[in-house]
Amino acid sequence: MQPRLTGLAAVCGATDGGGGFYELDRVVNVATFVIGASTYAIVVSRGDDGVQMINVSDPSAPVAIGSATDGVGTANDGGVATFVIGASTYAIVANMGDGSVQLIDVSDPSAPVAVGGATDGINGFDELAGAFGVATFVIGASTYAIVASVYDDGVQLIDVSDPSAPVAAGSATDGINGFDELDGAYGVATFVIGASTYAIVASYADSGVQLIDVSDPSAPVAAGSATDGINGFDELAGAFGVATFVIGASTYAIVASFNDDGVQLIDVSNPSVPVAVGSATDGINGFDTLDGALGVATFVIGASTYAIVASEADDGVQLIDVSDPSAPVAVGSATDGVGGFDELNGAHGLATFVIGASTYAIVASDADDGVQLARMLT
Repeated sequence: MQPRLTGLAAVCGATDGGGGFYELDRVVNVATFVIGASTYAIVVSRGDDGVQMINVSDPSAPVAIGSATDGVGTANDGGVATFVIGASTYAIVANMGDGSVQLIDVSDPSAPVAVGGATDGINGFDELAGAFGVATFVIGASTYAIVASVYDDGVQLIDVSDPSAPVAAGSATDGINGFDELDGAYGVATFVIGASTYAIVASYADSGVQLIDVSDPSAPVAAGSATDGINGFDELAGAFGVATFVIGASTYAIVASFNDDGVQLIDVSNPSVPVAVGSATDGINGFDTLDGALGVATFVIGASTYAIVASEADDGVQLIDVSDPSAPVAVGSATDGVGGFDELNGAHGLATFVIGASTYAIVASDADDGVQLARMLT
């Protein structure tokens, strides 16, 4: 019998100022990566204007191993993504306040090194004001990043193949060249269909999503879009976080919507015509932790696909079975102060990772100034 998710259990937490953790004040986002036999997390702190590196190889005992602070080579209060070039691992961190991105070599997580950066208005970078969401992708021999910019109402494409010298590759702005859902762009994710690479961007102010063909990063093309309240889309008001997943021959996106207190499931197999396939709302059908939905991530256990959503207002996370995207099912949740969870107040960003036979989540909690480690129960 295939294992199925039944809930999640608190494993451990870490708080700013304790046990060597000095860069966890008002944490907003997190990404994970693997080097050798070890798994790490990089956490973005907007209160400390820095990043905290954590060894999560033993999720019951996370270890602070390195950090970096703005003014000493980094600038951080937005999203984060990691990527590998050759034998080295890097992170790209978006800074909403500075309108910039910072490239960091995290190959030695105990000593992160600033290697490059880019700022709005300099060297051809024209869509980095309010930089927040960030994702990376590979085309041919080159590695790129796409950054969603809240204040510029658009996206910036960046060639990060040489992390020490990031190059502006292309950009797109709301209201120009067919782009109609980029006002207040926050979240972004990428996916591949056939020979083409696409991005989906969550637009908070437009209450919608924009699909973009980024196969030629120097010339992004508007592919399709969707708006809350139109064509069956009912959970896109205040669209914030977005993640993608594949089931069979179809590709889907799940969007966390802050103002709708829910999630929208979208079939993006034809990026020019995104289709609303299902949704979930806080307080309905067993969903109890979606109020102020922000971050979202997807993962697979056995034959099933799941999502985990961070709820800022509910101070917790919601687990959802999205194996049938037309009928998402609540499978569990966790709330700060209940069942050993003590670092979920103001849950914001999150990521999942696998160690051995177990799947874990790490949640960045703004109000608790810390991170929560949790294990998925089957």
